[in-house]
Amino acid sequence: MKRLCSIDLSLKEKIDLKELYKCIDEEIALVKFNLIRRRFRRGGLTRKNLEKTHILIINRPTTRLLREEFIELIDYIDVGGTLILNLPPPKYLQDLGRWFEAFIDELGISLTHEVYYGIPKISKETRLVGNNLSSHKAFEISCNNDSNFMKENGIKKYIPLAFIDDKPIIVFAEKRRGRFIVFCSSDTLKPENKNFISILLRLASQRRNFLLEEPDKIKIGSSNFSISLQHTSLSYYSVTIYHHDFAFFSDVMPINSLDDFAIEVYKEIEKQQILSSPPTIEELFKTLKNIELEKG
Repeated sequence: MKRLCSIDLSLKEKIDLKELYKCIDEEIALVKFNLIRRRFRRGGLTRKNLEKTHILIINRPTTRLLREEFIELIDYIDVGGTLILNLPPPKYLQDLGRWFEAFIDELGISLTHEVYYGIPKISKETRLVGNNLSSHKAFEISCNNDSNFMKENGIKKYIPLAFIDDKPIIVFAEKRRGRFIVFCSSDTLKPENKNFISILLRLASQRRNFLLEEPDKIKIGSSNFSISLQHTSLSYYSVTIYHHDFAFFSDVMPINSLDDFAIEVYKEIEKQQILSSPPTIEELFKTLKNIELEKG
């Protein structure tokens, strides 16, 4: 079922809607779009608008946040909403007023003033692994990991989703019953990142855990080889193949056909120059057939 994804325009965000729509495959993301606009002197981020939206996108706002909007945004997250927030550069944050400053303080988020350049690396510990992100310029997202602060504000854990030079540039967190994702980059919400953004929204719309679950190593037949599978998204899995305890292969692969997948895995096993006997293709197929695979 598709969830409602609202794009906020009430804070005079720098948004090219045509380009933003090109960033998202609605069928993959499982979302349908809605626009939030400012009505006369009233803000657009009202309880009436927020209570019906599952995912809220605020992209580089340029106008001040009202006190009432600050309260409603915090409530929106705390009761179960998901916020995707692309911050403006640090030098423009003060233009958004003290209530916006109070808002990101409540999230425990701050920006460094140093810009990082390079090709982002997706965290291998998350379900986004295997996707590419072509954002080449971003600010580091700093998080308040003080245990007392996190407990008081209902924040369970900050999870970096992407890095440049080992600096987190996209961060996910759970706050009470809701979630938020924060970054600061002018070239993340671009059509070339369509697959990454669509999968990100899919995970958000399904309320999936962004962290990969700890995999079990499954012995292949009577051999010394084993395999572990971690479902990422759609039909993709993070696959690791071991000989004894040595992981000699790790990659993200689709499993559309068990026969084809078994052949690809067996090719990797055959490459290993070892004295002990490798499993047969029949043993591998029998092992894989007994694994319960996830989809979605």
